[in-house]
Amino acid sequence: MTGSPHDFIPLFAEEARTQLDALDAALHRLEDQPDDPAAIRAAFQAVHSIKGGAAMLDLRAPQQLMSAFEDLLAHLRAGRPPPDAWLEAAFVARDQLIRQLGALAPGTPPHPDDERATHALRALLTPPGPDPSSGAAEVSRADTVQPDVQPPDARPPDVRAPDARTPESGAASQDTAPALAAPLPGASGPDARAPVAPAPGVPDASGAAPRTAPGGRALLQALVLDVSALSRDVLARHLRALGYDVHTHGHVPAPTGATLVLVSAALLPAALEAGWPARALHVLSEDPQRRADAHARGLSVSARPAHDTRPQDLPPRWTPDLP
Repeated sequence: MTGSPHDFIPLFAEEARTQLDALDAALHRLEDQPDDPAAIRAAFQAVHSIKGGAAMLDLRAPQQLMSAFEDLLAHLRAGRPPPDAWLEAAFVARDQLIRQLGALAPGTPPHPDDERATHALRALLTPPGPDPSSGAAEVSRADTVQPDVQPPDARPPDVRAPDARTPESGAASQDTAPALAAPLPGASGPDARAPVAPAPGVPDASGAAPRTAPGGRALLQALVLDVSALSRDVLARHLRALGYDVHTHGHVPAPTGATLVLVSAALLPAALEAGWPARALHVLSEDPQRRADAHARGLSVSARPAHDTRPQDLPPRWTPDLP
């Protein structure tokens, strides 16, 4: 390679984002069909490509993260049993890579957030317990794994603002990329415990009134329930453009009076079990069979729209019925 690695950063970032699109599609397919070999292969190829480019430019954080990600996908490609919660960890790693692309610097050591994301992936392929004869191994595991696992009450109620390493997205803070572990199944980010949107005209638990549009009309409430922070961000932007007050979650919260709830197919069973009314739900899936199944149950359903989808091209079900 000739020239400085810095000269090739824009090209790497462009190609990495193309691979991220392929990775995102593959992960969402695996969300619907966890044992889909074609999706596992596509995810592996995307991760392998990003890792190779990062290694060429001495981009240590993405190289380290993608190396651990590649090992996990190689484990799955070999037909071995999938580790528990591996898909949630995969989405966390994907979202961490998105943040890395906003702060690429050849030769720079990984940030602590990068280290934690890598350790979370490695831990999935690590035997459950250390050798009893090695006290040091037990201490090491406690130091590297346990900080990522927090009890439900340990997460502060306020969502942290994005730091300098977070790409500018224009989204609210509850839509930022996830933490490394979540207290509830399907949770994947600091917004996993974000406030639940109240019913229109009803104050939330803090006593604050719902957001209003110019003229004093209360905005209709919409929720986005998806394990991917990127998807939550894109979907929330679409809904805000339609005039909703949007709250996003990486898990299924208790039912509220929300007018519209966008829910991934993976979280649909939990949403129905929690008591969300079917009339409020719109199911999101990239799998035609899953969409057909949801439609047969009388549910509104579609694939996830692209980030540049025009408001008039969004599913008609999303258009708010304004007074």
